[in-house]
Amino acid sequence: MFRFPDDYNRLEAGQYDVGLSEETISKILAGAFANVKREYLYASLPRHAIQLGGCFVSKRLITASFFQVFVGETGFVTDAEKEGWGWTWDAGWKKRNGLNWKTPFGSGLDRIYFDKSGIVPVMQTSWNDARAFCEWMTRKSGRGFRLPSEAEWETWAAGNPSGIASNESIYAEDAGDYLDRIIKICRESSDECPRGVMWEWTQDWYDSYPGGMANRDFGTTYKVLRGGSLMSDEIQKLGEYRFRRCPTARSPFYGFRICADAL
Repeated sequence: MFRFPDDYNRLEAGQYDVGLSEETISKILAGAFANVKREYLYASLPRHAIQLGGCFVSKRLITASFFQVFVGETGFVTDAEKEGWGWTWDAGWKKRNGLNWKTPFGSGLDRIYFDKSGIVPVMQTSWNDARAFCEWMTRKSGRGFRLPSEAEWETWAAGNPSGIASNESIYAEDAGDYLDRIIKICRESSDECPRGVMWEWTQDWYDSYPGGMANRDFGTTYKVLRGGSLMSDEIQKLGEYRFRRCPTARSPFYGFRICADAL
């Protein structure tokens, strides 16, 4: 288990700015990333101030071995296990039977993943699975654990500017390259797992910012992921970039870190 507070970054209470400005979006769309999906950029409008109460954000994503302890103690069954399949990427999104947190790739890579479960983030976990893990942590520790809110995650990310996957900005070539890079990064950064390695679930629904533009996806259908992965482009790794998936969505590219309120 992660030691508290040693394995957490403290985010001080205060007022912070979050979101993208129109000027920044215009520069992105006028530059090398003109083909990026505009609705995701516009979903980050406007840049605005928000008051945070302070919290502790885990330095590392939850590892496969830590998730295994949770499952062993509770008998929890993940969404992927209940439904018998998971998503993966193979020249496009593929839905494959038998993929779950124990077998995220459905290939020989699964053995490597489990051999390195002490450092590799758990994969194929949905937002629902992440929430259940936080509830278990709360019961076990007596401290309130949860997923970070979008604003907490973004503010934490702004304080970790070198965390873009330890400068690994090159798009991973395939699943094997992706896993190799994760192992290398986690080994070299044993005290933390930097952002940009995997998409990270946050607490919030994918909804409009105050005064933001309309979007048919806003509401209580999707949860927000942040940070991008080693399979993401540079824009998706921006701390302000908002991505969304259903709470049951899972893939080898989605993981989570946990958060605890400051005393």
